[in-house]
Amino acid sequence: MTWQLPDNKANKWLEHGCIYNIYSMNELMEINFSDDPELRVLETGSGPDGINYAKQCDVDLFVTPRVAHRLQELLKVTAETRG
Repeated sequence: MTWQLPDNKANKWLEHGCIYNIYSMNELMEINFSDDPELRVLETGSGPDGINYAKQCDVDLFVTPRVAHRLQELLKVTAETRG
């Protein structure tokens, strides 16, 4: 997922299939299911057991320190929901 694709290089990666399933934050907020809109950006799917979220060990953050701090907080919340 991504909030912004910063340059044409990233767009070319998309065109060539090197990266995929890239959505803007606004798209994720609209298409996902969590009651908490902020958690929607971490959803990876859903099933009979509820909503699945990205695991912290599988997430690489290439964002500002402020955004990284908030996303890390949200990842802790999603880890608690998994038990």
